[in-house]
Amino acid sequence: MICYGNVSAESGNIDTAKIDSASTQLLAAGAVGFSMALMDGDGITWSASHGFADLETKRPMSVDTIMNVASISKTVTGTSLMMLVEQGKLDLDRDVNDYLPFEVRNPNHLSVAVTARQLLTHSSAIVDRYELYGSEIVYFPGSDNPISLGEFVQEYLSPTGRYFKPENFATYPPGSTKQYSNIGYGLAAYLVELLSGDPLNRFSANRIFKPLGMDSTGWMLTEIDTDQHSKLYKWGEEGNTLIEWYGLATWPDGGMRTSVQDLSRFFAAMINGGTLDDERFISGETVEAMFRPQFVTGQVLGGVADAENHQQAITWSYRTGEKGLTVVGHSGGDPGVRTHAYFYPETGRGAILLVNTSSDSDTFSQAVTDMIQTLLGAATEESL
Repeated sequence: MICYGNVSAESGNIDTAKIDSASTQLLAAGAVGFSMALMDGDGITWSASHGFADLETKRPMSVDTIMNVASISKTVTGTSLMMLVEQGKLDLDRDVNDYLPFEVRNPNHLSVAVTARQLLTHSSAIVDRYELYGSEIVYFPGSDNPISLGEFVQEYLSPTGRYFKPENFATYPPGSTKQYSNIGYGLAAYLVELLSGDPLNRFSANRIFKPLGMDSTGWMLTEIDTDQHSKLYKWGEEGNTLIEWYGLATWPDGGMRTSVQDLSRFFAAMINGGTLDDERFISGETVEAMFRPQFVTGQVLGGVADAENHQQAITWSYRTGEKGLTVVGHSGGDPGVRTHAYFYPETGRGAILLVNTSSDSDTFSQAVTDMIQTLLGAATEESL
C-alpha cells in the first residue's frame, strides 16, 4: 500500500520512480510499514507512507503514525542538556560528580573525571553491559519501565549499586576513546532532571515539543495516543512476529515516541538554528555549538578514524550521504524499529525514514540503507 501526501511545488524535481523502487525493495525485505519525508527549514516538503501500522487490522502507516524512534531520541536528550548549558546551569567540561547525589568514577581510572561533554560524545568510558542492557530489566515489555531513571543509573554506575560491575566501565580512561554508550545518555538525562527540577519527559514537553507544535510526541506510553501508535514487528525466517510495546529503563537514549510529521518540525527548527514559525526554543549559538565536530581530523583518539566517514558532534553525527556530500543527523535501531533522520548543512534539506520492523537479515538492513540513501538523493534533487 502506498500513500503520498504533502507534495509541494518545489518537489517537482524528485524522481519518485527511484523512491518507489527502493520502497518495493524494503517491503519485499520484510518491512511491515514505514513512513518517510523530505524536509527543509520549514518542515515537510514531500512525504509518503507504505504498508501497515497494524498488520492484523490493516491500519495503514502515515506521516502521523506514532512509533518509538530509537536513538534519534538522543538528539532531543542532548538538546535538552545543552539548553541548561545555555542557562549557565551546567559546565560541559566539569566533573559530573559536582552535580550528582552519588559518585561516578571509572574504577580503572579513579583520578579521571567523567564530564557531560563525554556523555554527549560517547567518550565517557561508560559501557553498555549487554547481559544486563539487553535484558527485561532495561527493556520492560508491555508498559513503561517502572524503574525510575535516577534509580537505574545510580544502581548501574555507583559502586554500591545492585547492577554495578567493573565491566560497566571500559579499561581506558574517560575522554580517550569513543565507544557508543546508551547508559551514558541515561546519565545525561538524569543531569537534566537534577539541574532543571523536571524529568526529561516533562522538560522536553514544555521546552521543545509544545513550542514546536509537536503535539503527538512523548516519551511514555501514557503521554501519547496509543490508538495512533504503530505496532512493532520483527522479520525472520518464519515471517513477521509482533513485538509487544515496551518501556526502557534508560528511556532518554531511545524511547521517544513521535511521528514523521512531528519529528520534521524538530529537525526544521534545528536546521533554522533553533527557531520554527517565529518560535525560538534555543539560541542559534547553542545549536551551532552542538553541530561543531568534537574530534578533529588527525586527532589521536581511539574509535575515531579519519577513514570512518563521520565526525562526532555533540549528540549529532556527520556522515557521507549521496554524491559524497556530508549529512548531519542520527539513526536508530531497537526491537521492532529502524530509523534515520539526516539533513545537508549546506542546503538545509534532508530526509526522515521510520520503519516499524527490525530484522537480523542483511537483506533487510541493506534495503533500509538503500531507502534512506535514495531519500537523501531526492533531497539533493530538490536543491537543483
